[in-house]
Amino acid sequence: GFGWRAVFAALIVFALAPTYFAWKHLPETRDQSRAPPATRELAGVARLRFQAIYGDAAAAWTLRCDEGRWGEPSVACAIDGALVEALQAVLQARGLRLASLQPLLMAAFNALRRKLAGDAALAIVESGRLCLGLMRRGRFDAIVARRTHADPASAVEQELAMLDPQPLAAPLNLLRVGAVPPW
Repeated sequence: GFGWRAVFAALIVFALAPTYFAWKHLPETRDQSRAPPATRELAGVARLRFQAIYGDAAAAWTLRCDEGRWGEPSVACAIDGALVEALQAVLQARGLRLASLQPLLMAAFNALRRKLAGDAALAIVESGRLCLGLMRRGRFDAIVARRTHADPASAVEQELAMLDPQPLAAPLNLLRVGAVPPW
């Protein structure tokens, strides 16, 4: 052997833990010829938005944002910082190091990236949960995550109608996780 052992853990977080939103950079707020906003600037905007929606609890959340171009949607994802710390502690106690923590929505999007290159919708349905992303030109235009009840198909239809009143002409990509009622 090499005399050492490195073990890393990559975890995918299901729809219950992370919180998302998508927003569009306003073209008039910055010259479009300039570079995308700094990661710190995006994180600040996202943190303020999460706190406005979810209150003071969002101050302790761990945030990640993509760097979209001005006038195009960006995505922000947040997860409770205490949950991340607890996962790290559990792994460390077993001699592991957390190398990656990825929301299921992003993992599914990355796996289906070619299918989602144009306009599409991606629905992740778990028992009692729905996470739905609406894509325009291959980028998230809107994301909603919420609890559902017995009929996840109706919940998907309702959310699609609220996100875009025009009937979706693009394909709906569905990922069912665990014990989910029949579609």
